[in-house]
Amino acid sequence: MKTIIKNDKIIVFLNGQFIQTDNLDKYFRKLLLSLNKKYEIPLKGYYNINVYEDKNYGMVLELIYEDMEYYNYFDQIDLNINIMADNEFLYKIKYEFLDNITNNGIVCYKYNNELYLQLKNQKNLFHILELIEVVYDKTSEIKKYGEKVIV
Repeated sequence: MKTIIKNDKIIVFLNGQFIQTDNLDKYFRKLLLSLNKKYEIPLKGYYNINVYEDKNYGMVLELIYEDMEYYNYFDQIDLNINIMADNEFLYKIKYEFLDNITNNGIVCYKYNNELYLQLKNQKNLFHILELIEVVYDKTSEIKKYGEKVIV
């Protein structure tokens, strides 16, 4: 589990992990307690949680803290969980690492002068994981407006 904290946003990368939808409340309760213990994030307030899932990668959780006085005053926590269905992650890669990529099961897009890979199976992912940045939130925009490139 990799965690990035930016201002009021916490991003949790769950590589190879999936959450059962019938256990979401328990899972997020446990996750927030764990994040509170490790990073001292507040366990009160209102959180928008976006859940992104990709069959090859796993899941990315985006927890966005909303500062609302009511919840803070009464030391309450409320979660709004949004599951982003049918999301296929892309992987941002630098031009100099393209030589490490085999074309087997990979589609490449060029968008805003950046390269993004779309993997068709999991075996392509693990040997390039340290060379890439996972893109989970703007993939449809990249696929729609990006130019397909032959690697």
